Amino acid sequence: MKHVTVEPLNEFFHARVREAAQMQDARIGETAARYLTEVLTEAAARGRGLPEQTFAEPRVAAVTASPHEAPRRWRALGEGALVVAGCFTEALQRRHVDRRYCADMGAAAFGVLAAIGDSGHERAVFADVSERFEACADVIAQAAAPGPDEDALLRLWQAWSATASPRLAACLRARGVLPSKGNA
Repeated sequence: MKHVTVEPLNEFFHARVREAAQMQDARIGETAARYLTEVLTEAAARGRGLPEQTFAEPRVAAVTASPHEAPRRWRALGEGALVVAGCFTEALQRRHVDRRYCADMGAAAFGVLAAIGDSGHERAVFADVSERFEACADVIAQAAAPGPDEDALLRLWQAWSATASPRLAACLRARGVLPSKGNA
């Protein structure tokens, strides 16, 4: 039986990201693939859906933030746009919001991060994501798309991580996932 913990969840998503990038000929580097994996893993762990606010409010917050706070705000905007463009396209359509708007906001946020990043390495990753935002969102979409049993397993893990229910932990163990309070 295969056992999964949070670290292998990261490895699982990394394999999915690499596979999706290759299938789509997305031409993203290994560092960008690791970054997309991190974004996807954190989004899955948070288990949040589509944000209530538009991207205009976080953008204003980023523009008006102190120099110390601005990078965190730009990153949150960029990552939020990446996840929404990748995972919530249908919900965007119901809200009459174009994916292009989301992509423009995300690419611009990563463009700012590429200019103000702490290191050359960080700036290069953000520049890569900014320049290939649509491709990165498509990779996220494909990597996050659940297989027939994965959707149920992910919902079960999210419910357990929110409640630490012994019953849900037993269900996870029965499916080969070893829940640990240090991983929640």
